Amino acid sequence: MTESEAIEAIQFDLKIGGEIHSQVLRDAVGVAIQALEKHIAKKPMRIERSAMGWEYKDYYCPCGKFIGAEPHIKSILEKGGIPVKYCDDCGQRLDFKEG
Repeated sequence: MTESEAIEAIQFDLKIGGEIHSQVLRDAVGVAIQALEKHIAKKPMRIERSAMGWEYKDYYCPCGKFIGAEPHIKSILEKGGIPVKYCDDCGQRLDFKEG
């Protein structure tokens, strides 16, 4: 079962009447869903900027945390590396695959 399937299963069960009898357990389920969502890789945002006559895009986590400048990130990717697997701020898994 993938993280996405687990989230869907939990949310579906709660929607059709699955009962959670305590607030503590409801809160725990909410936290578990949030944690699972962090493991589903998301593409970093790319925001255009120009500096010293160059125009390129910086990479940011969906939470807004700066990841790196395009020249630096691209050089890592071209060497077959992964610039950053997870955001330092929010823990979101990041996907740098093209496409």
